Amino acid sequence: MTIIPSARTPHSPLLSDTGSSLGRMVSESQGFNISTNQYLDQKSLLTRFCIICGVVAALTSFIAGYKLAELNNPKDSIMSCNLEDETAWFGLPLCLPMSEVYFGLVTSILAIGGLIGSMFSSRLADTYGRRKSLIFNSVVLFVGSTFETFAYSPFMLLLGRFISGIGAGIGFVIVPMYLTEIAPIESRGLLNIFSALGVTSGIFISQLMGHLLNINHGWRIVLGAGIFLSLFSGIFLFYIVESPRYLYGNNQEKESKFSLRKLRGKHNVEDEFRSWNHESRQNESVRNESVQNEDEPHSYLNSNIEQNEYLHEFDGTEQKLNLISIFGFREYRHPIILKAALFFYDIYVCELRFVYSVFDIQTQLYVGHINIPCYHVVCARVGAVAFSTCYRNF
Repeated sequence: MTIIPSARTPHSPLLSDTGSSLGRMVSESQGFNISTNQYLDQKSLLTRFCIICGVVAALTSFIAGYKLAELNNPKDSIMSCNLEDETAWFGLPLCLPMSEVYFGLVTSILAIGGLIGSMFSSRLADTYGRRKSLIFNSVVLFVGSTFETFAYSPFMLLLGRFISGIGAGIGFVIVPMYLTEIAPIESRGLLNIFSALGVTSGIFISQLMGHLLNINHGWRIVLGAGIFLSLFSGIFLFYIVESPRYLYGNNQEKESKFSLRKLRGKHNVEDEFRSWNHESRQNESVRNESVQNEDEPHSYLNSNIEQNEYLHEFDGTEQKLNLISIFGFREYRHPIILKAALFFYDIYVCELRFVYSVFDIQTQLYVGHINIPCYHVVCARVGAVAFSTCYRNF
């Protein structure tokens, strides 16, 4: 009987190690290509329509920035003129004589209106949606600009500035909220540039127009530009989509998916939509666990009636959280206090004590005391726009 030797190649440790290493290299290279392609696909989720929606929303920030500086350069033409020698402009006085103190009140009341507007802006956005809130805000800015432009007394100008301040405060809160919710995760920083860039660009344009139109009734043209800006902003806002995250949070999944598809174009949105489902399920499970944990420490209550009353009060506080009641929960109180402390430190040290204090008097300081031409102040705003863009990118 003849034994035929096997044709199988004898085992070689060297060949085995080489083959395994080659296999690992191929698999790693394939995995690298797959992850790279996925990364490129994610980066390309920022479509043209999404950018257009961001630009249209940032028009509100532009108007808010415009309102911040619209009274800076044309101050002299607003406060002083010869009413007896000059003829009225369409039945309106060429100037509104007032004291320096009253003009300071007219300038600063914009901040008071902004404080009031920012306080109820989040509730407005959560109740009516981001898009509808921005449309409503355009109406507020339109009314305020109209009062300012056609003011026949200092009080009417004061009232218009207060209404415009409310609109500016609403815009400062809702615009970044909308930009964050419509942007892909990897492009949120890029899209949020539009908010800061809109504010600085608005300040620059108002400074430029105030410098060019600081004669006779030119200050009314500077203030009247806010009417057309708010009108255009309100019209364009009808052509953008509502935030898909807001729609999903309000149990409008069909509308949310439609809005997300428009923002992402031809890209698949199922993964992003499933991530929202997963996130909502996690939040719901955490909420249920917190309710169960809250039930256990209160078993000492004497009767079922007392336990039901406690649970009813607990459910009421869970459902009706507001700016005051949220401080009653420790898990919310500490982060809010920390955030508020950092925010007010930034406002006080970096802005109120330097930026805005110089900003409010810079034209009078430069022109009146240091004898620097007014257009140098306008050029300084160009640097602010460039720095804001570079800062947000880094």
